[in-house]
Amino acid sequence: MKMAVTVSTWPALGHSAKCGGWIWHRRDRAAHLRRPGLAWGRGQSGLFTSNTREYFCTWIARLSEALTKMGVMAEFASDRRTGRVMLGTVRVARGWTQGALSEATGISQAVLSKAESGLVELDPDRLEKLSGVLRVPPVLLTVPVDEGAAPYVFHRKRSTLPLSVANRLRAELELLHLQVTGLVAGDTPVRLVRHPLPPDGFDTPEEIAQEVRASIGIASGPLEDLVRSLEDAGVVVVKRSLGSERIDAMVSWPEGQRPVVLLGDHIPPDRQRFSLAHELAHAVMHQVPSETQESEADRFAAEFLMPAQDVRMDLAAAPVTIPGLARLKSKWRVSIAALLRRAVDLDVISEGRYRQLNIELSRAGYRSVEPVAIAEEHPGLIDRVVQQRLNEGESVAELARDAFLVQDEFEDLYVRSAA
Repeated sequence: MKMAVTVSTWPALGHSAKCGGWIWHRRDRAAHLRRPGLAWGRGQSGLFTSNTREYFCTWIARLSEALTKMGVMAEFASDRRTGRVMLGTVRVARGWTQGALSEATGISQAVLSKAESGLVELDPDRLEKLSGVLRVPPVLLTVPVDEGAAPYVFHRKRSTLPLSVANRLRAELELLHLQVTGLVAGDTPVRLVRHPLPPDGFDTPEEIAQEVRASIGIASGPLEDLVRSLEDAGVVVVKRSLGSERIDAMVSWPEGQRPVVLLGDHIPPDRQRFSLAHELAHAVMHQVPSETQESEADRFAAEFLMPAQDVRMDLAAAPVTIPGLARLKSKWRVSIAALLRRAVDLDVISEGRYRQLNIELSRAGYRSVEPVAIAEEHPGLIDRVVQQRLNEGESVAELARDAFLVQDEFEDLYVRSAA
């Protein structure tokens, strides 16, 4: 029979000497996780040098091995790892399977699996191999995943999305939150407020959309620049290739962080605005997935972009036709298809007329490319913050560390676009 013993070794050494522990370091703009055993980032030095910590880590490992051989189960109360780390998230985001990553690094798949689950801790040599293949700083691979703050990820897709693509994009969004936290921090306060949709139907998606418009200072009528309005409210909008045209956008809003929307760069400007408003709806109203979430988000988006009180007058001013909707498109900055849907939802036209006009849309080839170009909206919040921090004297290398990115990728994503 094995007996258990708790080995308390660290109180006399100070928190900085913990083997495998985590330390919060406070920097100018945000709190960052620092890995004691790795030379990464700035921060005050601890009580002991890296060599001293390495010595004690080795000593503890040998003690654990000796106790195990004696039939004693050692439990180190101050240094227990029980949760996932970012290694798995990074691997999925970069498009690697465990098997392929194992072959590329020479690290067994079993070890990778345990490391991703936080059951084993990788030595510096293995971390360097993995970081080289995955092209990330080694420290990122050991950042613990806060399971309690993990968000549901909502996305607006146009067709069936392969599971591998969905998982990759969720992982990319999780990493994007880390980048945003390190870069933006408290520079722009979040003025957006959650408003969960009550199950009793007391508040409707349309009513919540009206409240959100008012709360972030949007006047009645058409919304000129949706991206800028949301960024002013503290929402981070990032536009980049999603690697698939089957999905337009996705959003997550973890507890204690700011909402982040990831937009595909393949979306036409008119559809981009509706997709962004649709994701905003998920962020504000939905905490967990439901069967009605997509229709609720569409209703919110329609009211947010085309308030019924204002757009109804335009739609009812003349018989609804495709040329007439094209003229309204330039005013409301949404697609003809969205205006047509709004007309039937507000009872301006009948279901029969709606079907007839949809047939006309298809025959004219407007399902893929509509007439009347809408000016594209560009995110700028991260670019402005990056440029400001560079102007204040911070280096690109420092900002890259804050974003958990290698420097060349950070420059590609944020510096060149901000210049």
